[in-house]
Amino acid sequence: MAEDARVCGAAFLHDDGCGFYTLLVMSGPMRGTMWFDGRATCDRLNPLLNDARRPASFAEWYLDWLAREEPPTSPEHRRAAHRSGQAWTDAPIWYRWFDS
Repeated sequence: MAEDARVCGAAFLHDDGCGFYTLLVMSGPMRGTMWFDGRATCDRLNPLLNDARRPASFAEWYLDWLAREEPPTSPEHRRAAHRSGQAWTDAPIWYRWFDS
């Protein structure tokens, strides 16, 4: 019962595999923010963080996901992304749940 209270008011949004989930908080003071739910394997329930290290909003999470899932559209864009390291170096929002 106490376990249910930790996620009351949150909606399951994505199964990340290995018992990890992404939640959208739907009510309360954190309404509209995205959370990492790793309670099944590591007992962690943390907000996903934006670039300012604040809890990421649904819009930030979605736009970040879309930018990373949508491949560069032209050979020039792909080469530019590869040269700048933007293709793989900065962590996506859904990896930013660690304390440090």
